[in-house]
Amino acid sequence: MGELLPPYGGTLVSLYDEGWEEPPVTMPVGENLIQIIGALASGALSPLRGFMDREASRSVVEEMRLPGGLPFPYPIWLPVPPLFARRLKEGDRVGLQDTHGNAVALLEVHDVFTFDPRWKPCLGPEDVFPPRYPHVFLGGTLKVVRRLWAGDEPYSVRELFFRRGMTSLAGKALRDPLFRDTEYLLRLVLEEEDGVLLLLYDDDAFGLPARLRAEGIRRVLQSYLPPRRVEVVVRPWWPVGGHVRKALLGAVVLRNYGCRRILYHPDDVGEDGVPGGRGGRNYRLLESWLSHFAHHLEVTPFLSFQVYFCDGCGQLTTSRTCPHGPLEKVMMNRERLGRLLQAGVTPPPQYVRPELARYLLGWTRGGRGKGG
Repeated sequence: MGELLPPYGGTLVSLYDEGWEEPPVTMPVGENLIQIIGALASGALSPLRGFMDREASRSVVEEMRLPGGLPFPYPIWLPVPPLFARRLKEGDRVGLQDTHGNAVALLEVHDVFTFDPRWKPCLGPEDVFPPRYPHVFLGGTLKVVRRLWAGDEPYSVRELFFRRGMTSLAGKALRDPLFRDTEYLLRLVLEEEDGVLLLLYDDDAFGLPARLRAEGIRRVLQSYLPPRRVEVVVRPWWPVGGHVRKALLGAVVLRNYGCRRILYHPDDVGEDGVPGGRGGRNYRLLESWLSHFAHHLEVTPFLSFQVYFCDGCGQLTTSRTCPHGPLEKVMMNRERLGRLLQAGVTPPPQYVRPELARYLLGWTRGGRGKGG
């Protein structure tokens, strides 16, 4: 039996260490940072072993490489208040705690540094954080003292697919509850790959909790796709924001779950619903960067054209295979579908399976998903 694609960098990092030595200083961290720590601890961001220092940040922002030369698209930072940072130096240990004072991780400080203004053009405006205080960061290695994600970490998912005899996986990050354009893409890749991993971001996209969207996906799988070949994993953290670098970081995460083929949709860079092919400027930029980055990452990108329903074809299609004009194309992006669901209106069956729509609307109308 073959094996899944090895983790990025060759080894699946694990930063768990239950030994808690009381540090001289502690700092509370918010939920988003706790989830990033969870991603680091579980190996989802292998080969990283902590938050980036100044040199790693410079190298990643300016060259999209780690200092050792391994391509890496996006900086992973730990922002701190400037007054707190003044107390620290290289070699210090900082205890990171949640807002209730519970221990999360120990950080061995390698660097205390400020954001270099020359880096700003390399990032999108939403990527330079945080707004409430100046940009001061701690770089260093982590020891994480408790599990932050409940199951579904890269190791357990890799084991699951391996036990099923699957060695060739495709991966897709998504926020939708498997609208039919996503289903269309899955059918295409399942003709060539053993299985597909869907990483569902744990937010309230489309006004629907992640657990509800995950259950909706499973219902579609049971009726329309081979469910043992598609696995749904809810992830508390995912590099979202419509930025090209974040979409590339998603490829690193999926590679660490064992995926060889990475599926992209224009919505991944904030361009869902752009008519006429492969999205707009950001999607073309993603395609250009992937032509170089994917080779080093040892993955194959699958960049979808915009999927739409054509009345003339009588099915979902793309501009690559549809000969009809714009009057026969039923274009509907995810934002509009989300608004319809939130308003309790049944979306068009060309875009949302009727049983999925009933299930989701049963929740939005107060029935808590009992309508399907």
